[in-house]
Amino acid sequence: MRYAGVLQRIGVCYLIAGLFVVVTAKRADREGFVPNITAIAGALVALLVGYWALMRFVPVPGCGTGLLDQECSLAAWIDRRIMLGHLWKPRWDPEGFLSTLPAIGTVFSGVLVGEWLRSDRPVMRKLAWMACIGAVAMIVARYLLNPFFPINKNLWTSTYVVFTSGFAMVMLALCFWIVDVKGLRKWAAPFVVFGTNAITAYAIATFVAIMSLRLHVWSAGRSVSLHGYAYSHWFASIAQPHNASLLFAVFFVVVCFLPVWVLYSRRIFIKL
Repeated sequence: MRYAGVLQRIGVCYLIAGLFVVVTAKRADREGFVPNITAIAGALVALLVGYWALMRFVPVPGCGTGLLDQECSLAAWIDRRIMLGHLWKPRWDPEGFLSTLPAIGTVFSGVLVGEWLRSDRPVMRKLAWMACIGAVAMIVARYLLNPFFPINKNLWTSTYVVFTSGFAMVMLALCFWIVDVKGLRKWAAPFVVFGTNAITAYAIATFVAIMSLRLHVWSAGRSVSLHGYAYSHWFASIAQPHNASLLFAVFFVVVCFLPVWVLYSRRIFIKL
């Protein structure tokens, strides 16, 4: 059984970040806790810089120093020492122990953005600053920090946190402006359907992906997975590889959307 995982990481990160926000809060009022922005920002920087220093400068037995390979990195080595036999792959896990530290930083970035949105500043000023800071974060991560610590999701590198947090800020500002300021909401209906049963949609996507790989059909004299058959016969035959992959991805999303839409239409919402 795999110990780590996406949902486990979400739980751990929100637990630790939430406790930190509560413990360091300036005060509590009728609206809840008032986070200490300085403490949160300091913790965010400490996590990102600390993770970079650990991954770059701590020697790994049998690998050396500063390697960022999936198996030959400090994060993978620690995971093998703690959870060998219970990892996603035999020798590494993308949601392992050490890489959870910068993932907590991702939650801290969300807390900072949330406090900015809750402030009394004019709406357009808040959105403009969010978009600008987000864009700057993406540029800095991509062109200044990436050469020193590559943007990598599987290792959840510090640059990955900065880049994705910046991207999320830009997209959140854009959606806020379209939906809340301009009042254009009908286009977002599919996202509402997914969002109201998000965990269910995630579980359906995992189930469909696994079953499409395990179920086989007979094609051209050999057994192929349903996944491979659908891609090669329905999409690769009508488009170039990149566009075929895009079409297949859209098709996969639609397949996952249909059962969630049925639940939404019947006002069934499954939550944890």
